[in-house]
Amino acid sequence: MSEEIISRKTRTGFRNFLGNWTLQEIADEFEAAGIECDKEYEPGLSGARKSLVEQYYHSLDLTKPSDVRKLLSAYEGILNGALQIAEYDDPSAKSEDLREQVRALTELLEKDGFAFRDGRLTATNSSTRAVFSDDSAPGISEVTRRNLMDAFLAENVVWNGRLSEAEFIRRLFDLGVLPIGDSRLSELVADIQQHRVRNDDWDDDWIWRHRDTNLLRAPDQVLLRFLSETIHPVVRPDLEEVQRLLQFVNGTLSADGWELAECARISGRPVFAARRLLPDAAQAMDTANTAATRSPEPASEHGHDYDVALSFAGEDRTEVEPVATALQQHGVRVFYAPWETADLWGRDLYQYLAELYRDRARYCIVFASSAYARKAWPTHELRAAQARALREASEYILPVRLDDTELPGVHDTVMYLRCDIRQIVESVIRKLGRQTRE
Repeated sequence: MSEEIISRKTRTGFRNFLGNWTLQEIADEFEAAGIECDKEYEPGLSGARKSLVEQYYHSLDLTKPSDVRKLLSAYEGILNGALQIAEYDDPSAKSEDLREQVRALTELLEKDGFAFRDGRLTATNSSTRAVFSDDSAPGISEVTRRNLMDAFLAENVVWNGRLSEAEFIRRLFDLGVLPIGDSRLSELVADIQQHRVRNDDWDDDWIWRHRDTNLLRAPDQVLLRFLSETIHPVVRPDLEEVQRLLQFVNGTLSADGWELAECARISGRPVFAARRLLPDAAQAMDTANTAATRSPEPASEHGHDYDVALSFAGEDRTEVEPVATALQQHGVRVFYAPWETADLWGRDLYQYLAELYRDRARYCIVFASSAYARKAWPTHELRAAQARALREASEYILPVRLDDTELPGVHDTVMYLRCDIRQIVESVIRKLGRQTRE
């Protein structure tokens, strides 16, 4: 490919859209996608935000599929972040305007051959499918692929979930995952009917070896999209089953620097996409991928039983639990009260939780919401955390915003994060890693 795959018009549209974001928010999205900032480049634009976006663009060669994938990953994060903000603001006029801006950006991407579906960008034609079929980058090893295949067989994982195998294969094709044409797809579906339904003379691991899928040899992006689809809500509705499969898959992929992470939600259910692990996260995953329980580890060298304690209102549990799960999967020692029922049973919770939120964690993540501000137990936890923050004069309290509620005693100049799982996990890992090195 000699022409730039993502057009200048699309890049300009995103650059202008990001003019309303903070410099830190822009940097977070591009760096999470593995894009470097060319600080020596002077784009000659007015405005620090637009200039920063162009400095990230300048480090990319958009004729190379590997760089295009990085930019698409950043765009996914930007679009999902914007939609998340719009959801919190709903039904305000500002929220509808934000949704309209997202629609305009997705229309630009569609002209370049990419569709935004279920929180992910997918190829819509043969030219852009090549972006996801490029195999020039360092690959996921055969050892990792065989470990995945063997585990699927040993645990009797039905990779197609509640769909038929033919329906699942058609889904992969429609998403631009399989590098085959329409005629070959028809032949493959007919073969599935012949050999898996009527005769049943193909082994259960056929998808790993068949010439049209060949997950043992396919480009990384084909394997990663296959794995993402096995836990898509359309395919696998059981959340406990999804979490078990996700934990094993991420533990296995981490050896090659990959993971599946939540990128969006459909009807309250998580949708996952592949992304590169940060170096600190990969190291954490290596130590965590054999964990079988949520019991806290022994106290760390810092003298704390937990890396983070989560403080939230019960009404917000559906927002908080995916964060807790993602943190644990990255090797972070998490206090999340619903996981500690047996340990909490019979204790004087008023005294015990005050001590825990004041003394036993390195950081306290507070999920600010209207429910949090009005309820007694979260207020009790916050006061204990504030006592610690005052004593140490440190950023012990890490606030996450679920709505526009201001927390009592937390200055309005303190930075909050949005409830973006990816951003929270990466920020916690960086804080823990930075503190370890100091």
